[in-house]
Amino acid sequence: MTMKLYVGNLAFSTSSQDLQELFATAGTVESASVVE
Repeated sequence: MTMKLYVGNLAFSTSSQDLQELFATAGTVESASVVE
């Protein structure tokens, strides 16, 4: 099952790698994107 999660109010310095590392503690992260 595919799930998408929107996270707002991130610091401008937040990277896709930061998100992957953070959410990996909750399960497998297939991809993470930061929209600038």
